Amino acid sequence: MRLCGRTRRSAVSPVIATLLLIAIAVASSIIVYSFVTGLIGGLTAGASGAPIVVTGDLSLPNGASSGTVVLSVRNSADRPITGVTVALASQMASYTANGISNANAGTAVPGLVMVGGAAVSGANPINVGETGGGAFGVSGVPNSLDIGTDYSLTVTASFQNGGSDIEVISVVGQI
Repeated sequence: MRLCGRTRRSAVSPVIATLLLIAIAVASSIIVYSFVTGLIGGLTAGASGAPIVVTGDLSLPNGASSGTVVLSVRNSADRPITGVTVALASQMASYTANGISNANAGTAVPGLVMVGGAAVSGANPINVGETGGGAFGVSGVPNSLDIGTDYSLTVTASFQNGGSDIEVISVVGQI
């Protein structure tokens, strides 16, 4: 029996329809999984994505041959920092801080970054999300340090249970 002007249409078989629905569900779940893990990974990596965030300033009294470096080290990693060393640029001759003095430029020196009034160590770490800092005197080689000149510092953080991160920062001589 024919209905007025209608022709019989054939549909997709139920087996093929079921397979298509399963394939769509699997593809959708893979897309959602990729998005969520990427989002969570981005949130846990911290704002800069670096395990440590180092900032610094170099204060130079006008016309002086030496100055003061102030460093801040923020722990954005997933474990405590148990050691921090600082190496000066080749133009800087020495450190003077916390009983440490006359270190050669380029030599990694511990004990310059503090947390809670003591040098960073296994017994006195910079915990996750916390900041340590320090101030130390520097002098120039062979001449004085200059206002407006960039000097680089290499900061190495050692983490509990191994691993380290190295950050090179630039400090500009300022009054």
